[in-house]
Amino acid sequence: MARLATDVVGNRRRLRKSAAAAISQFRPCFRLRPRPVKSSEQWLRSDQGLDTILGMNSSEPRRVLFLCTGNSCRSQMAEGLLRELGGRQFVALSAGSKPAGYVHPMAVTAMAELGYDISDLASKSIDVFLPPNGTPPDLIISVCSSAEKECPNFPGATQRLHWPFDDPAHAEGTDEEKMVVFRRVRDEIRARLASYLADHGAA
Repeated sequence: MARLATDVVGNRRRLRKSAAAAISQFRPCFRLRPRPVKSSEQWLRSDQGLDTILGMNSSEPRRVLFLCTGNSCRSQMAEGLLRELGGRQFVALSAGSKPAGYVHPMAVTAMAELGYDISDLASKSIDVFLPPNGTPPDLIISVCSSAEKECPNFPGATQRLHWPFDDPAHAEGTDEEKMVVFRRVRDEIRARLASYLADHGAA
């Protein structure tokens, strides 16, 4: 038994030494590893380092947050569309830089025409996702230029994309004329999402 324990310890030491040496040879590949890191071997021993090497991080759903000013139209429709189209690879979220406090009824109607129910979604501030109380998303997609400029800085590796769309809340005319604008923006968001999902192997 003592000899077996000695062999196990020796194998672990050899494995760690070999892994550290391999990582050192490919150090440029790990320049984006989380800080603070004192050595490649220390990063290898960390949970995140092991998950990266073993490919375990890829199984985690990606938290995607759609951001607009009021969080009442575009970002709500985008959240609803990603919920339906993204499958288990994504967690769909939305927020506003200056939330209106409600989801626009015409956005709910436009989505219902496709069979997607967003009537249970709520308008909320981007601040609820800020630490220490909130959990930052992995990706923020701003759907209007105003919100893109007002989005706070998130710590860590949160990525940013900017997909500007017209604000259907500013549509004028009769209710039917306004609905034409809501449908157009909805379909533009759906097409952009479909392209993104196809590029990321989720469609």
